[in-house]
Amino acid sequence: MQITGDCLFPGWFSAYFVPFIHRNNAIVVAPNYRFVPEHSGADILEDLSDFWTWFNKGSVSDFLASHRKGGGIELDYEKTLVSGESAG
Repeated sequence: MQITGDCLFPGWFSAYFVPFIHRNNAIVVAPNYRFVPEHSGADILEDLSDFWTWFNKGSVSDFLASHRKGGGIELDYEKTLVSGESAG
């Protein structure tokens, strides 16, 4: 298996995005998924479908609850921004 990148690499975030995150005290959830040409478009769509299933069943809140350090972090599901770039 070859790993070509990670969603936490700062250079892969749009220039406006990091200041936006800080200004709005936002939580970033950045899913990893398989890239072409090693994988098909169907593989990528399957990965994104799995992410949305995980997200919509409240797993982000479960993850945040398991990593609390002296304060409660809550995700406001009513204020969700979805952003993306080309990964093909």
